[in-house]
Amino acid sequence: MAVQCQDEDFTIGFWVKKLTKESTDYFWRTTLSTGSDKVQFSWNADGGITFRINGSNTDHDIASTTDITDGEWHFVVGRLASRQCNYG
Repeated sequence: MAVQCQDEDFTIGFWVKKLTKESTDYFWRTTLSTGSDKVQFSWNADGGITFRINGSNTDHDIASTTDITDGEWHFVVGRLASRQCNYG
């Protein structure tokens, strides 16, 4: 059975530490077993992070509103539950 982003609930969490603001295409991405579904995190120009899911039927993304490029460690969590992106 292939896992598809829009059908399965999941949570991804990790620690991150950054000093400079810059916009990136992505700094972490994985392709799921369908080959077209992707889960990724990218830096925003304002120092926040965007969590994005490119699914076979729909795309979801959510951006943080907090600048975390302060040189301190931050725990970032991205979650898909009931086909809605959550960010924490």
